[in-house]
Amino acid sequence: MGYYTDYTVEVENGDPFGEVLGAIKEQSCYGCWHNNQLYEVKWYEHHKDVSEVSKTFPDKLIVIGGEGEESGDIWREYFLNGKSQYVKAKLTFEAFDKNKLK
Repeated sequence: MGYYTDYTVEVENGDPFGEVLGAIKEQSCYGCWHNNQLYEVKWYEHHKDVSEVSKTFPDKLIVIGGEGEESGDIWREYFLNGKSQYVKAKLTFEAFDKNKLK
């Protein structure tokens, strides 16, 4: 069956000609990109694919955002020169404040 995830790709320090995004699209082998987003796909090799692309563009910070089909499965992965940092989203609630009661 598999696990579906929505992906967003951003290049933090610019990609004026879309070269980085184009390389990621090609590496992913998915033809159903909507600008910089993929919806409901099983891109299990995203880490390997984007790591390879980031080596080709070593000065570009590539940010992959993901939201899985299970509630709360939201994350980002940062890539720079073939290395990465994975971060899960933290859902927090504001503390109770009686002055905000309506």
